[in-house]
Amino acid sequence: MQGEDTWIAIACETDTQWQALANLIGINPLRYATASDRLRAQEVLDAAICAFTQNRSGAVVEAQLQDVGVPVSQILNSPELRRDPQLNHLGHFIEVPHHEGGTTAVEAARIQMSRSEPVVETSAPTFNRDMMFVLNDLLGYDDDKLGELLVSGALE
Repeated sequence: MQGEDTWIAIACETDTQWQALANLIGINPLRYATASDRLRAQEVLDAAICAFTQNRSGAVVEAQLQDVGVPVSQILNSPELRRDPQLNHLGHFIEVPHHEGGTTAVEAARIQMSRSEPVVETSAPTFNRDMMFVLNDLLGYDDDKLGELLVSGALE
């Protein structure tokens, strides 16, 4: 596909889906009618799919295959996922305050309950954010121990 390190996932689970894919990419679907025929011809079919996709964008390939009933999805990186209209429509991302300023998007809970909204209380940890809580409250280090660690450079 067009672009560097661009991928698409295609899943033909039925003969009908295979036939739709084959017709779209210019292969006679009867030539590889069974799943075992397709497995034996995997290299040939991979080459045909590559030839079909190589000069098209992921969005175009995805739309063309979906239009003929083939399960397909672009493989998206994080910024692309954040802009995905379906994920945003479903509330997959939540904006939370970032302790260094502004907000950041995090993924919401995977399971949505009918009467409760997913809650994320804070952004992901950053270097040293909870260091004193861990050292004092969890590990019980006193001021002398913290001083030793600071002087030794262990907390940098």
